[in-house]
This record gives sequence, structure tokens and C-alpha cells, in this order.
Amino acid sequence: MLRIINRSLPGLGQCYSPPGEGPFPAVMVLHGSEGAWSGYSYLSASILAAHGFLAVPFGYSVGGNAWNAGNILNVPLDRTAEALATLHALPISGKVGLYGVSRGAEHALLVTALMARDGVPGLPDAVAAHAPSDVICGAFIGANWRDSGDPGWQSWDPAQRAWTWRGVSDDLLPTLPIEIERYEGPLLLTHGMNDTMWSVSMTQRLETRLRQHGRAPEVHFLAEQDHTPVGEDENAYNRRLIDFFHRALGVVLCHHRMGRAGFELEPFVLPLFAEMKCSRASPNKKAPLTRGLFFESEVDGIRRRSALRPRSARGAHSRVPRPSRCSSCRRRRWPASCAACR
Repeated sequence: MLRIINRSLPGLGQCYSPPGEGPFPAVMVLHGSEGAWSGYSYLSASILAAHGFLAVPFGYSVGGNAWNAGNILNVPLDRTAEALATLHALPISGKVGLYGVSRGAEHALLVTALMARDGVPGLPDAVAAHAPSDVICGAFIGANWRDSGDPGWQSWDPAQRAWTWRGVSDDLLPTLPIEIERYEGPLLLTHGMNDTMWSVSMTQRLETRLRQHGRAPEVHFLAEQDHTPVGEDENAYNRRLIDFFHRALGVVLCHHRMGRAGFELEPFVLPLFAEMKCSRASPNKKAPLTRGLFFESEVDGIRRRSALRPRSARGAHSRVPRPSRCSSCRRRRWPASCAACR
């Protein structure tokens, strides 16, 4: 059986998710100047799908093909807002996150700020941005892009606008700040300290402005990393990203402990019902192979584990253990010792 399947969703195109009917927490992935055809956003979507998300790689660049990235020129941000509203309304999706890298990070912050400002329905429930800019940037023309020092290199033309909103770009001029402080939801910002393409100072300025407005973004600066993390640092980055969306979208990656054999290798996703502050679980006599249901996450080598309590004894999964009684005081407990006996 496939662990990740391809789905074609109306109005959204090709998406990836675990098999099943859902609902799954959803994440829309916005590519950068590499364009939709490069496959980078599809790789990110596949990684997210492998961890229980309905992942939607959303192509927005103008034109382009397998040999040309296309342009970020007069891109209608209304289309992204409509796609987010569509994703929210699908029965297969739960809460919806938005994730972008580089120009995709700028896109994610900008469309979120505009939706929050204008009260547009479909606002994402969480936003993650890697290597974002703190201001609106100019248009990107894929066919004209050259490395610095190349004879064909040319600076951005400020007269060319990257984005439009409701058909106009008059208030989306290059160098205007992105007012992401209007957004009240969970926000993750990451940036490589040695980024040679987008200066890390842009994310530092974003963090400063957000905290001045009373926001509390989750911010991580990646030591010795360039524009995108590589190697083991990429693995650590993906763990942090997945952990953020698990927490922000109200889902957890769960495992059953099977006897003394450790954890199952195959994860599954359940809604986050009620987290109990306990770090162990005792055997359930009615289900001798199941030692307990845990929320388990790991970031930077630190593993956190909490027992979970479903809304009902049957829960959302057939293998969820039923509550039993404390062996000392006979109070009902799930599944750790009750508070009176701890």
C-alpha cells in the first residue's frame, strides 16, 4: 500500500496526502523564483504528506516550463486567497497552513497580511516562512536572471511590480514593508545566517517589528547555512517545520507502544483532543499489546512525549485504548496514574 498518494483536488490541482478519507491538516506550499516547474515545492509537499498532511504545491509564477522558471510579475494574490478559501472548504482538509521559501516566503507573508487587513475569508491558521524579505520586492523575470558579474546581469526595474491585489499594485510598491504584524496566528520564521541571496537582517527586522507590535513569532536562525539548508541541517530544518505545523494546526504524530518491542514504525495522525501532562502510560488490560497513546515530537535532538485523551472511549482510531481504573484508588484514569496517586 502506498504511504503517500497523489490527489487531484478541484481548483487546486495536484496534491499529496496519506491514503484515507481524512480530514487531514492541510499545508499550501509556495515556491520561490525557481518556479513551479522546478519540482522543489513538490518535494516539500511530499515530505509534509509523509508526516500526515494534505500538502498542496501551489504554482503561481507566470509562464515558464521545465527549462524556464517563469516570471513573478503582476501575480494576482487574490488567486492565492481564493485557493486558501477553497482548501478550507474541502471535506478532506482540517486546519490550513501556508508555507513559503524565499519569494514564496514573501508571497506567504504578504497575502496573509492583506487578507488579515481586509478581512478576507480563508485566512491561514498558521504560516511558516523561510528566508523571507521584510519588504515587498520587485518583479522577477526568469529569462533575464543572471549571476552577479555576468555580462547580462541587470538590476531590478522598480517600475515592474511583482504582485497585484484586487487588480491593482499601487499599494504594493517595492520597498514597502510587509505588514505581517496584522496577523494574529502562529508564525514561524527561519533564515540561514550565511544567506548570500536574501540577507538574514531582513528576518531580524521582521522579528523586531513583530515583537514591537506584541506578536510572539517562533524564530530560528540557522548557523552556517546559506539560502536553503543542506545535508543534516536540512533534516533538522524539516523536523522543526513539521513540529511547528503539528502544533499549530492542532494535530499530533502518534505511535502505539507495542509490548517491549518499542514503537511502531508507521505513524498516523489523530486530531489533538486533550493533552495530559504525563510522561508514561501503564498497560491496558483489555488491550494487552497497547501500552498507551502518545504525542511524540523531536526538535534539535530533544524529544517530547505526552499522553493523549480522545473525546470518546472509542476515539478516532480503532486501536485507541479504553480508559481503565487506577490500581490504587480505583479512579478512572487515561492511561497514566490519576493525579491523586502520582
